[in-house]
Amino acid sequence: MVPLAKTGPVYAARWNPNGKEFAVCYGYMPAKMTMYNTKGEPIFDTAEGPRNDLHYNAFGNILLVCGFGNLARGKMEFWDVEKKKEIVSIGVPNTTMFEWAPDGEHFITATTAPRLRIDNCYRLWHYSGKMIYEKTFDSPKEELWQVCPITASCGQNLSAHGLNCPSSFCLHSVYFVPFL
Repeated sequence: MVPLAKTGPVYAARWNPNGKEFAVCYGYMPAKMTMYNTKGEPIFDTAEGPRNDLHYNAFGNILLVCGFGNLARGKMEFWDVEKKKEIVSIGVPNTTMFEWAPDGEHFITATTAPRLRIDNCYRLWHYSGKMIYEKTFDSPKEELWQVCPITASCGQNLSAHGLNCPSSFCLHSVYFVPFL
């Protein structure tokens, strides 16, 4: 049994990729975050705050403790796992999606529809809190790409389906999954 220092729901639990520890975000708001060793013994915890999710980077040396979704402030706390010290805290309001880049230093956040129909965007960041790029959308009807199902059999030419593309990008035969 893993001891929790506060009563209430468990919002997130994540293993560190190093396999030596895990973190749990729990308790009625404002929630706590505690790191545990493999025996389930607490090794570090934070003060209470508006949070409901956790994300280790690919190397397990940085842990993001954050409040997304119904916690509109979007507070993001980046922790040095080894030193058990906060690196930086930033606010990214209305965030609905987060993903670490494979390099363990960059990440992407997004505000997506239909979850939120305002402030739709995606942003590329460095874990130091510096925003590198932002792309906003005027309405949730704008899309990064659109998937158009095509019913065809293997090896048919794209132009046979009315698809036009520059010759440098156009494939002249492709495999279409039969159920599409």
